[in-house]
Amino acid sequence: MPTLASSPFAAHQDALNFPPPSPEHSARRLHETLFALHQENDPNRLSAALLQCFESALALLPSLEKPGHADVHTRQLSQCLLQELMQGFIRTALLRSNETGLFTSSRPRLEAFGHALDSAWQLACLYARSRTPLPPGFWRSCHQLFTDIHALGWAKRSLKNGSTPGTLYRKIMLLGISASNRLEPQKMAILFKIIAEEARFLDLVQLDQPLNEQGAFVYQTNLDEAPRFAQTLAGEARQVWWTIETQGILKQLGSRLQLLLNHHEDRHHEIQLIGRLLQEWTAPPRRQHFRIRRQNGEQIHLVSLWDRCWDLAAGHIDETAPEP
Repeated sequence: MPTLASSPFAAHQDALNFPPPSPEHSARRLHETLFALHQENDPNRLSAALLQCFESALALLPSLEKPGHADVHTRQLSQCLLQELMQGFIRTALLRSNETGLFTSSRPRLEAFGHALDSAWQLACLYARSRTPLPPGFWRSCHQLFTDIHALGWAKRSLKNGSTPGTLYRKIMLLGISASNRLEPQKMAILFKIIAEEARFLDLVQLDQPLNEQGAFVYQTNLDEAPRFAQTLAGEARQVWWTIETQGILKQLGSRLQLLLNHHEDRHHEIQLIGRLLQEWTAPPRRQHFRIRRQNGEQIHLVSLWDRCWDLAAGHIDETAPEP
């Protein structure tokens, strides 16, 4: 007759008393799973596994980013998870493109594109919160995804999550032209919310004429670079450029700001941020450092003796002392 200690009930009790795995441990196990999926070439199994991993990663991120956990190794682990997911969804879209047949649907490939851009958006937000530069290849991958989607005419097709591939790409581009690294966490969270709600009003236009005097945000889809503000493209006219037209979203921001002011809501952080975005998304402020010109110039002396240093600091200048 089995004793209580060796019974299934006792084993179940031991399992209940066993402490749950730490967020770091769960993240490492998840990373191992994603690494193992490199060998999976069936798009159906790959897509299902990646979606499950994506949901698990998003659930883990808040715990991994808590002040008590957010060291360098944990931050890098979080970033690796989303990078693996982004590349996994891109590979899924590529595998889907090879599917042929009379009854083959374009929906699975469209969803793979959407998940790739969604994971790229989450990755961009994660890097913004950690105030670290995005990994090499990030912008090239995002631009290539949009290029493929644009060529297929799928930019405005609805995804299962209610968004569109074009809107997801616009969110990433908007974050790219925002100086999020100069925002405190509270305003950064508001920035993400504003971008998510207003990105659909952003226009992306292929440039077919020189820039006007005011300049514009420009980028090239074949380069691994974020969009940047430029006033001229001299010597680069033969290359294909895209511009980010912000007039539509600036109008939405103006209405949003007026609504907040009219209702006298105590949301001063959002009001301040919108005022800043209205300037930054029109043209980023140019940082200019004015150097003061001295008519007679100045001289610097190196003084190596402590006694002499104290004398000079106290204003006691001995004219008979040797030159320093």
